Amino acid sequence: MEISELIKKAEQFDLLKEMPFALIVFYLDTQDNNYKVIKVSDESPSFFGVKSFNENNVYDVWSNIIHPDDISKIFNSASYLVIHENEEISFTCRIKTDNSNYRWVGGYVHQRSITPNDRFAYALFFNLEDLEDLDKNMWEHSLPANLILKDVLNTTSSKLLWKDVNLRYMGANKAFLDYYGLSSEKEIIGKTSEELAIKLNYSDINDSDSRVLKGELIYNREEITFVNGKPRNILVNKCPLKEGNRIIGLVCSFEDITEYSKSKEELRKRAEYDQLTGILNRHSYFDKLKEFKDKYNSSKVDFSILSIDLDRFKEVNDFYGHEVGDALLVRICKEISKVIEPSDVFARIGGDEFNIISFATDKVDLDNKISAINNALLRINIVKGCAVKTQCSIGVATYSDFEDLEKLSYYADMMMYENKNIKKKNIAKVVE
Repeated sequence: MEISELIKKAEQFDLLKEMPFALIVFYLDTQDNNYKVIKVSDESPSFFGVKSFNENNVYDVWSNIIHPDDISKIFNSASYLVIHENEEISFTCRIKTDNSNYRWVGGYVHQRSITPNDRFAYALFFNLEDLEDLDKNMWEHSLPANLILKDVLNTTSSKLLWKDVNLRYMGANKAFLDYYGLSSEKEIIGKTSEELAIKLNYSDINDSDSRVLKGELIYNREEITFVNGKPRNILVNKCPLKEGNRIIGLVCSFEDITEYSKSKEELRKRAEYDQLTGILNRHSYFDKLKEFKDKYNSSKVDFSILSIDLDRFKEVNDFYGHEVGDALLVRICKEISKVIEPSDVFARIGGDEFNIISFATDKVDLDNKISAINNALLRINIVKGCAVKTQCSIGVATYSDFEDLEKLSYYADMMMYENKNIKKKNIAKVVE
């Protein structure tokens, strides 16, 4: 079929008349396997800022106007459609303006068969600034359909997005848009995360994005994002987006793990903290004690432990019941927490026994700490409407005197029981 006849057939398609902006028709020459421009729509030259297009200058014009990082994407899209009939590809690219800057435009490519053996691809470009005036169904994806399957994008529950090399959004799937309450990709295309205000630590996010653009893969990275003004925990995966061997952007997928993080944090608290009082439990205490020992071995940072046992606590349980006894333990921990140092480790070892690990080693400092704890307990008079009087016995030991954890703990306990026995003897003398 002669070119003139093909042009006449092509002109029968309403696309040439209906498309609002530039439409370029390519003809595949089956002999030399090259494309030839045989027809352009009347509005094409003005849209691209040139006087006219013809078969000889169209490629040169495109090369000069379209950003060099984008031009292969357009030609690859056209090439793909030549051998994939009845498909459509959407994409974005940058074209040069009169002042030599670039503006983002969006486009899609249609394939139309003129004869059984000859195929055409119609490439339509339109300014992104005009996207708000277009029907949203005309702009479903800004990434070529041969790179990511459209159906997969919109049916997966994973939130997917893709950015260009300038870290501006090229598109996203339905799950992403629904997650942030967006109605269309038009709201994100060409924008950065900062402009969308959906992330917290932009420098950290952009740093990881930049590493991906250099070829790095990122798996299971925990990040924070804003949804309806509230922070959410997400688990992120990122990989480069390539055309051939050239990186043209990145693809990111993520899942919301906020509830999982809460569950994990709750499990951690259950494992590390005493469920009644909220302070560290016995297991966590011994883990911390080992950390203090390791620091002493590496840096000679000394520390002490205070072994605390409540006096006559059993009488409270027996007289008022365990509900009051439990409430008393909670109150005791709150009062002691107010007077110890932030660096002190406070833990419930079991029942009415507590331990403190402290960097204090000087006798005067330790005596002051003991006095502060005793005074804190004296402030407790009423618990759940019941009159109570609380005291404790405390034993102290410093690690450098033993350089052995078992001996350290044994000595602190021994001193605590000695303190308790002295109180009992004094009470007996008063009774006599």
